[in-house]
Amino acid sequence: MLKNFKKYISGIFLVMFLFIGGNTLVYGAIAYDTSSTAPSNQSGGTSWTHTTSGNDRYLVVATYWDSSSQPTVTYNGVSMDLIFRMTSTNVYVFGLANPASGANTVSVSFGGGGLWGDAIATSYTGVKQTGQPDSTGSKASGNPVTSLAGTTVTVADNSWAIGIAKHGASDLGGTNTSVRVNARHTNADWYALVDGNAPKTPAGTATLTTTGTSQEMQLMVFSLAPAPVALANVKTLNGVAKASVKTRNGVAVASIKGLNGVEQL
Repeated sequence: MLKNFKKYISGIFLVMFLFIGGNTLVYGAIAYDTSSTAPSNQSGGTSWTHTTSGNDRYLVVATYWDSSSQPTVTYNGVSMDLIFRMTSTNVYVFGLANPASGANTVSVSFGGGGLWGDAIATSYTGVKQTGQPDSTGSKASGNPVTSLAGTTVTVADNSWAIGIAKHGASDLGGTNTSVRVNARHTNADWYALVDGNAPKTPAGTATLTTTGTSQEMQLMVFSLAPAPVALANVKTLNGVAKASVKTRNGVAVASIKGLNGVEQL
């Protein structure tokens, strides 16, 4: 009797889970797509081709400009949103959800007040198409240091940490940190787009690092949330997702046994 009661209660909770809350979702996995680099040391503006592919795409572009004036960036003619500026530097990071698939042009207008500008880009798949970034951390800096860690506190489970690193050496990677693309600005500082190459689960503090010879370093980290994905082969009851929910007289039940026609717990 107790065993049947437990089974009945478990079934009721299953029915509540399936019917209160509509469609059942799981979250997909973010993956690195590709990177590209603009022609270096451009004056006024620059453009180049970046190719995106896959589903739930997201494009990240970082610019380094001699002036403090904010650049404008488009991809296939669509304006990209500013994610952040690395404070006390002229490095800006932009993002765009659902960029056009295939080979398209990234265009950067640097504006006035500077002489030289550069830009780099990376793209990802499996990224939620609204509400990005998932989180943004504060800039980490040190001078002189040989290693620097930057953090952000992710909100969504399985988010990816993405970062922009800047210092005087081309080797900008560190522990659990992958360099996706880097560039050198006017024979001086290097800067790079980096990521953790893995989901952060459970959500919480995600850390990226950059290393090099003893010098000034800067690193800023943000995160991208994964795209929700509808479960495959979900059965429905009156249009509502269910998982083998039995019915009696049109009412959902959970393995209710009967004795002489009387329902038993």
